[in-house]
Amino acid sequence: MKMRITVGFMLLSIVMYGCAPSVSDQITTGLNHPSSPCKDGTFLHLKTKDIESLTLKELELLKIKEQACAEHQSNMIAAAHIAKGAAYAGEVTLSIYLTAVIASLVLLVIQQNK
Repeated sequence: MKMRITVGFMLLSIVMYGCAPSVSDQITTGLNHPSSPCKDGTFLHLKTKDIESLTLKELELLKIKEQACAEHQSNMIAAAHIAKGAAYAGEVTLSIYLTAVIASLVLLVIQQNK
């Protein structure tokens, strides 16, 4: 009876671990937010115009929007590196966790055979 309860708890914890969103998923979701300054309609419109036809105000706005876009892209690259590291850490954690579950099952089987 003890073995069934222990195995049940182990299986339940494995299922719960698999259902939890990873850190990398959370970061990636944040990166795909539609408010990217690189996708801003005004910025995209100004980029299509000939530079010589832009007014001083439009040139200044384009410069500001280009800086915001460059900063956003830099942040995305940094976040992608963080997400990659988090994914690796999650894989290592899962490997350790599964090893512990298997070791526990082996110990239970050995204990039952005594």
